[in-house]
Amino acid sequence: MAEFSFSILEAFEKQFGYKPPDFNFTNYAALGSPNTATDIFGREYYMPVKLSGLSFPYCTTRISCKKTIVKTGLVNRPGSVKELISFEDYEIELKGLIVAQYDTLPTFQIKQVRDFFKQQTSLSISSALIDIFLAQPETNGSNHVVIESYEFPEVKGVMNVRPFAMRLVSDAPFELIKTTNS
Repeated sequence: MAEFSFSILEAFEKQFGYKPPDFNFTNYAALGSPNTATDIFGREYYMPVKLSGLSFPYCTTRISCKKTIVKTGLVNRPGSVKELISFEDYEIELKGLIVAQYDTLPTFQIKQVRDFFKQQTSLSISSALIDIFLAQPETNGSNHVVIESYEFPEVKGVMNVRPFAMRLVSDAPFELIKTTNS
């Protein structure tokens, strides 16, 4: 099979409507994940994401989290009293391109995503950005997530490139302790 060259930035822009910026970092982030890695073509890319050992080189990451707050109105006063109940799970959205080295469908990576989704356990995730949120005391230092949904949208590009999108939620471990009244 013949190798060929194409622009990852142009393929990403065609699929998702924007062109990610070029970066040139070679160091590691404060929590240990690398800021850059090298793809199957020997090109350096920024902010690698690994999900249970599977690399996603051409990927953007979006993270969000909300608080659960109970608001109680005050009598004869403006405003309300806010009571923080909890923090919700972190929601992580990954969008990117899965690329095969040759002019073929990247079957192995697509099957891995499908198999990860079918698992009934959480998966480990690491990236310089995600580590900032998941490797913290309030998450018990857990870098685990569960895939909530995924999609492989229609292709707008070359044969060996498949766009993907995944929604994940954080999964921090905890212990339930049953107490009995004697």
